Amino acid sequence: MDQGQITTIAVTAVVSVIAKEVLVWLVGLVKGAASVSTAKALFGAIFNRTNLAILSELLALALYVYLIVHVGWTDSPVTGKDVLIMAGCALGALVFISSLLIRLAKAAIARDRARTKDAA
Repeated sequence: MDQGQITTIAVTAVVSVIAKEVLVWLVGLVKGAASVSTAKALFGAIFNRTNLAILSELLALALYVYLIVHVGWTDSPVTGKDVLIMAGCALGALVFISSLLIRLAKAAIARDRARTKDAA
C-alpha cells in the first residue's frame, strides 16, 4: 500500500466513526425528547450544555471542511496563503474531530449510566 491509500483508509475510518456516533447521539436526543411531557422540559432536554457543545463542534468541523474544499478547488494557482489556510483548517479540523469524539463518548457514557440507574 502506498501513502495515499493509507490516508484514504484513515480518513474513511474517522468519517464513518463520527457519522455513526453522531447518528447514535441524534437518536438518543430524539428518544429523550419524546419522553418529555412539557415544552419547557423539552427545550431543556434538547438544548442542554452538552448538546449545544456537540452541535457547535459539528458546525465548526463543517466550516473547516468547507474552507479546505473551497480553497483547494479554486482555478487559480496555489499560493502560500492558500497553503497556510488549508494547513490551519486541517489542524483545526483535527482538533475539532478529537474534541467531538471525546464529547460524544462522554455523552454515551452518561446515557448508559442513566439507563443503568433507571433500570436498577
